[in-house]
Amino acid sequence: YSTIDNILMSGDYDCEPILSKLYGNDIFNTHMFKTYELMLDLKNPEETVDKINNILQSIENECPVGKFFNKIGICEGIVWSTRLYDKLFTFKTNNEELKTIVKALNIKKRKNRIKYVYEEAIKVINNYYYMDLCKFKDNKCIVQRKNKSNTTNGCCRTCPILTDKGCPSFNLTCKLLYCKTALNNLKKLKMSDINILKCLSLTKRLILKTDFYSTKEEVIDDLYYGILLYGFRSFYREIKNKLKHH
Repeated sequence: YSTIDNILMSGDYDCEPILSKLYGNDIFNTHMFKTYELMLDLKNPEETVDKINNILQSIENECPVGKFFNKIGICEGIVWSTRLYDKLFTFKTNNEELKTIVKALNIKKRKNRIKYVYEEAIKVINNYYYMDLCKFKDNKCIVQRKNKSNTTNGCCRTCPILTDKGCPSFNLTCKLLYCKTALNNLKKLKMSDINILKCLSLTKRLILKTDFYSTKEEVIDDLYYGILLYGFRSFYREIKNKLKHH
């Protein structure tokens, strides 16, 4: 391997015939694939970081190297190199989202994997909706105040698990439910935008779309036991909540 390192680190791109003799057709020059060039402005590094993130997003769903080999998948990241004082420096920009997906897929116990995926998806939602979109004041949301409604607690007013101190749960389905007034021209985050949820089956994602007004633990159980038991559990919870309020 040191021979290869010495050849590649030398910057001599005419080394392909040598590598071909050593390793046949299993060695490929990186310059055969799409490359990127950036100028780093030390006075304004944030601009370069933004450009790097834009490139990462552009290759997120289709890796240029993978495409060459007819392999479709998420690109892990980009390796950058530069020369300074005759020394070669390299660094890698990673797709952080990919790390969480890989970690999820490597969790052996199914329930633990579901729990991890669910919690990471909640983080994505919280990072996207980082502000109080409903703008609660005196227990009334922006729509209720605008319409001078006598009701309180916004869309959550019909939730059976709501307490005087607010929501005791972290329900993913509810967190994606925002009206147009609350969004105020902000693009609505869809479940399909949260890539880590693709680690769940289509059936489980269908459950997530309808599992309103449930605790985090109940949702994880619904995803674990499947759609048939989810139907029975949802019916039981609905009956239980109706009896509770009579």
